[in-house]
Amino acid sequence: AAEERLAGRPITLADSGKTARAPVGGLLRLALDENAAVGFRWQVSAQSGGVYLERVGRDDGARALFQLRLARAGRARLVLDEERPAPIAAVAKEVAARHFELTVVVEGEPG
Repeated sequence: AAEERLAGRPITLADSGKTARAPVGGLLRLALDENAAVGFRWQVSAQSGGVYLERVGRDDGARALFQLRLARAGRARLVLDEERPAPIAAVAKEVAARHFELTVVVEGEPG
């Protein structure tokens, strides 16, 4: 996949699977659709490299908002999966869980 500069806008589910380029010390904003009204939440499944994810709230469009801090130069990977409470998961098996993946090339001098 082509690497893109995604720092100028929130990264969404449509960006899943992409590789982003951004400078060390920067922040990427993620805005992922989430049905929190029935208990669905995004959880980190895998994280590598010098990046740190923080949930910062919700917007008016039912999206979970995150900041991804780019602390070290190099290649990083982030994987999130939407988790459902057990009672909902048992009833709603026909609804596939959502998955989000992002690779980030953090540019700059290693610190």
